[in-house]
Amino acid sequence: MDANQIHLIKIILLGSTLSGKTSIIQRMENNIFDKTIKTTNGAQYIMKSYYYFNKNWKLNIWDAPGNIKYRNLNKIFIKMLKFVYLFLI
Repeated sequence: MDANQIHLIKIILLGSTLSGKTSIIQRMENNIFDKTIKTTNGAQYIMKSYYYFNKNWKLNIWDAPGNIKYRNLNKIFIKMLKFVYLFLI
């Protein structure tokens, strides 16, 4: 295995409106927590790179909207999944 190989992980945050998905993204991206953040329109995306266990990791993190009018968009995200980790807040 090449030492410079990048291991890609795709993460999609799905949940109800105002459940904190965007706040998690903001915390990861900017290390801030904003209680006044507005709901997500469309989808939001960030990429984070880490070096962990002597490997290069790249996280593609998608913030899917929770509003019911975006349910069809969320179905597309769900089809992209290969693994699901479910947690309830």
